[in-house]
Amino acid sequence: MDVREQSTESTPNTPLSGDVKPHFTGTGTGSRSLESSSKDWECYLSKDDRLVSSQACGKPPSRSRTEIEILGVIDDGSAYTTSRPIAETKPWYLHADYEEGKDIIIDSDGTVCIFPSSLSVRAGSVTALVEYLTSHEVTDTRFTASFLMTFKSFSDIDTVVGLLIERFWIKSPDGLSNEEWEEWKTMKQHIIRTRVLMVFETIIVDDDVLEERDMHVVDRLTEFVQDDEVQNLEAGQHLLAQIESAQNRGIARTTTISYDPQPPPIVPCPKEKPKLLEFDPLEVARQLTIIECELFLKIKYLTMEWSRESASGPSNTISAVIQTSNKIAHWVADAVLEKEGARKRGLVVKYFITVADRCRELHNFSSMVAIVSGLNAPPVRRLKRTWDEISQKYAGILSTCEVTIDSGRNFSNYRQLLQSVTPPCVPFIGVYLTTLTSIQNEEPHTISGSLVNFRKCAKVAEVIQEAKKWQSKPFNFARVEPIADHLHERLHKFNDVPNVSDAFWKRSLEREPGEHPPARDWLPARPLASLFQRTVNRPPGIALNVVVSEHVETLSSQLL
Repeated sequence: MDVREQSTESTPNTPLSGDVKPHFTGTGTGSRSLESSSKDWECYLSKDDRLVSSQACGKPPSRSRTEIEILGVIDDGSAYTTSRPIAETKPWYLHADYEEGKDIIIDSDGTVCIFPSSLSVRAGSVTALVEYLTSHEVTDTRFTASFLMTFKSFSDIDTVVGLLIERFWIKSPDGLSNEEWEEWKTMKQHIIRTRVLMVFETIIVDDDVLEERDMHVVDRLTEFVQDDEVQNLEAGQHLLAQIESAQNRGIARTTTISYDPQPPPIVPCPKEKPKLLEFDPLEVARQLTIIECELFLKIKYLTMEWSRESASGPSNTISAVIQTSNKIAHWVADAVLEKEGARKRGLVVKYFITVADRCRELHNFSSMVAIVSGLNAPPVRRLKRTWDEISQKYAGILSTCEVTIDSGRNFSNYRQLLQSVTPPCVPFIGVYLTTLTSIQNEEPHTISGSLVNFRKCAKVAEVIQEAKKWQSKPFNFARVEPIADHLHERLHKFNDVPNVSDAFWKRSLEREPGEHPPARDWLPARPLASLFQRTVNRPPGIALNVVVSEHVETLSSQLL
């Protein structure tokens, strides 16, 4: 019987012949951003058939040769991409299934490039992108990461899972000799199948791929993985174990435990109704950080914001972050304006400047921005007698916070600062939303007819990857009930309050009437949309260097 008519059995766990020693070019991934920092990996086979890097920081990888060839992963967290074989040197039956230039557009230099300095895949049909994802020719781990983070923006989980299952059952072309069929089976089918299973495993174990509404695909994968041909592969056995684990745990996110020691809380003196200024500013900053960190950890890395199904509005988690920022800004303005005397208002302003600075020191940039936004709200900024109470010391502290989030040069000060920050951190989400909005508006969804613009997806993935690293480690602060209760009461005071800005403006004119002409044009419709908006009558001696970018204004008008 012709070997092509035999049932397709799994091949040994060696997709490449023993004398093949590929050269890999790698770049670190892990929790770092997608900025490229390439290095060469000279790889060779050890006696136990494991791929070893001579430059792997003195530590040989523990993964099997097949896993490394399939995944492009080295134990220290690095990844590699392989050069694509020149088509003319390969047998026709080992060519890619997609037609390059028609189904998929890849950089024309013949090399799979490292993101983001040079993107390998520019565009492709969904089918071709899935084929490239599981290619037997190349291992492009940056493409894999970008695809899994963004595929819901151009497809859906059922379509992708269906294409992957279809990809697993790839059939050999007609007209092969027995020797050619064996080569096709080893050099193409086995590698593709193993990569399909590895992608499925990533989909199952990654907390940010499957949502509650996607869990039906787990049943579909359970049926698929129980096939004998799947179970004959080691990767198939791993996948079955992960599916069973996923079915037991549901879609609950993996809890990340902070290993930083918990600082002793600063508890205020027992009092039935403590006042704001009696709370230590550092502890207030910590309690705000607990609130903001909890909200930020719930965000699914912004991907749902840009999916086709949620294009009509922001996700609940992102809306919660934005609304909390607005509430903090309202709270600050309200606390200042409720004091009748200029001196008392000045004390409150100085207090909030200190809290904002403590948030900055804790790397809670979200609360810092919200507090400074409240202080710079026009109803507060126009109070000249109040700001006369602010010394140059406090003006300098406020200026430091403002410069930190200066929107000039695409928030370059803030971005540079983040490079020196290690988790835990609560970033200012507005920078990420601004960047994503810019990508969304400036890049077309499709190019060359109906091909998915994957360059756009890779840019989105780069932003998501940057935000994702701040979710790797939460803060470890103790809840201080008196302060937490005070914040809960004051922040929820502004739930569904209509025309709160009008009320602030009216009260501002009552506190210091007639000293400045009415300036209703300054009054923002939404605090987030006017972060650090420059006002005409800002008190002299206190420079406001930060003006919200047009992208944030546009974003806020879309989201709120």
